[in-house]
Amino acid sequence: AEIVRKRFLPDVDVKDIKISTEQVTGEQGTANVSAIEITLYRK
Repeated sequence: AEIVRKRFLPDVDVKDIKISTEQVTGEQGTANVSAIEITLYRK
């Protein structure tokens, strides 16, 4: 992600990163799904 940001979005910086796990129920039962939320801001 850092390579893409530095190459294509040079005037954007990372403000916050949140990592979480959500439980999703499907046909085969419950599964844990990891999620990453990256908040960007323009310098």
